[in-house]
Amino acid sequence: MRIREVDLRFQDALARTADLPQAAQTFERLTARLRMFVTVLRMDYSQACDAITNEDTAVFDALRNADGNEAARLWRVKIERCVRFMIAQLPEDDVAPHLWTTLAGRPRLHREDARGATH
Repeated sequence: MRIREVDLRFQDALARTADLPQAAQTFERLTARLRMFVTVLRMDYSQACDAITNEDTAVFDALRNADGNEAARLWRVKIERCVRFMIAQLPEDDVAPHLWTTLAGRPRLHREDARGATH
């Protein structure tokens, strides 16, 4: 199994075990979009295998040690690195201007989100 698939399954499992049904559904939808995005752009994760494994292990260890703050911090670091990694793999000249919106969809605010929005 490829590391990206293992990583996506790990993320979905964390969301499901958090006992937050809406968060789990959001992660499952995000996972489906990420799979499509990665497939369409033929992204290669072979060089990131060790980094992904180490990050997932660190998040799991923090959760196992009941350190939610550290798990959240590690998760943010992981996601930020992942986004930078994915952006670096995008072909500069071949990407349509609206590719991100086409693949990811337009963000939709829920009523709760709109009340808390400051911009």
